[in-house]
Order: sequence, then C-alpha cells, then structure tokens
Amino acid sequence: MIATVFKYLVIGVAALLALKVAFAIATGLLAIAIAAAPLVLVGWVVYKIASPKKSERQITEADRRWLES
Repeated sequence: MIATVFKYLVIGVAALLALKVAFAIATGLLAIAIAAAPLVLVGWVVYKIASPKKSERQITEADRRWLES
C-alpha cells in the first residue's frame, strides 16, 4: 500500500518536473521570437525598399529568345 502511494508520488513529481521543463522551453522560445520579430520586420522592409521594382527588372536577350521559342 505504501509502495503504491510512493510510486504515484514519484510519478507525480516527475510529471510536474517534465511540465516545468516544457513550459520553460516554450517560454524561452516565445521570448526569442518576440525579441527577433522587430529585427525580422526591419530586415524585410529594408529588403523591399532596396530590391528592384518589378517594372525595372529586365530579362536577358538569351532568356527572351528561350521564352519565345
């Protein structure tokens, strides 16, 4: 009887520790994502501003001949 109670106590403590570790990892990943989001947004905006517009893109003569063939 006492062995069964002790077994369930150990299982419960192990489950709580596993949940604590899982929540700690999830919280850490969320904090990294929140910290990185502004950097990613700024990078995307700079990329969109610096990249050539679609109307300015030119295809080479060889590509044009290939497309028309």
